[in-house]
Amino acid sequence: MSTAIAVRDSSLLAMIERVATTPEMDLGKLERLIELQERVLAQQARMDYAAAMSAVQGQVGAVCRAAENTQTHSRYALLDDVLRALVPIATEHGFSLSFSAGVSPSAGERRTCCTVMHSGGHAEDYTIDLPLDGVGIAGKANKTPIHSVKSAHTYGRSMLTQMIFNVALTGDSDDDGNGATVDTITADQASEIDDLVTRTGADRAAFLRFVGASDMASIRTNKYAQAVTMLKRKLTQHQDYAPPPDFLAPEPEPEPEPEPVAKISDAQHRRLEARITRTKANRDEIKNAFGLDHLTNMTRDQYDAADRMLDAKEVHHE
Repeated sequence: MSTAIAVRDSSLLAMIERVATTPEMDLGKLERLIELQERVLAQQARMDYAAAMSAVQGQVGAVCRAAENTQTHSRYALLDDVLRALVPIATEHGFSLSFSAGVSPSAGERRTCCTVMHSGGHAEDYTIDLPLDGVGIAGKANKTPIHSVKSAHTYGRSMLTQMIFNVALTGDSDDDGNGATVDTITADQASEIDDLVTRTGADRAAFLRFVGASDMASIRTNKYAQAVTMLKRKLTQHQDYAPPPDFLAPEPEPEPEPEPVAKISDAQHRRLEARITRTKANRDEIKNAFGLDHLTNMTRDQYDAADRMLDAKEVHHE
């Protein structure tokens, strides 16, 4: 929760408590305060939802179009592959998905509904209408009615999930059916990341989910810098790790030594000794008053104070 909203929320709660415990409670005022509190909480929940959605989209990896439609000679991503890549990351950031069947206004179509809920309390509803997938290109039935409905909802779930979280797809048949290539890191880069994972003691499976790869060698090039930066940051926090020079914070500048305090001059010392003799003052009392072992170590401020003490003695002596 942001600081501004947290402060406002705390103030509203305190105000609601005061109004609710007042003997002459104004019910209308209390209801308005509760409504305002609900709006503040709803605003925070929407902000948390948006921040979490941004985090998920920044972490989820691309999903390969692993399945082929032999009738249209096109490739598509399986629902299982989409969920396998997305769900661990989405769950980590507080999201959960709930699917259901709705009623489509168009005959021959099936509506798939998805409710995206966030742990902060906000939720969004999405729908998609797709035709029943029971007839092939040649017009012949290729599925039973129940399988046709199931196929439409499976496509609907996959498409909704991809659209909601903006999941990227790779491996499309754009290059004469050979499938698009995905740039992956070099062997040296994979070895470097593997070494960093070992030295930090990071959870290897969790790390691979984070970068959207099945192993180190299949990490995409555009994930390399992010992965290395994250692991090196973790290294600096590792107890058994001695960071290399480029990781070390600059040495703090030494604090300047305090300037020496000026002591009294020889002439001032002779004058002080003469006054002590003349006033018959106790030399040890003066030294003890200023914590000195010898009067020559007296500072100028102490000298002035001692001078005033001797003035008083001299007046008394007279």
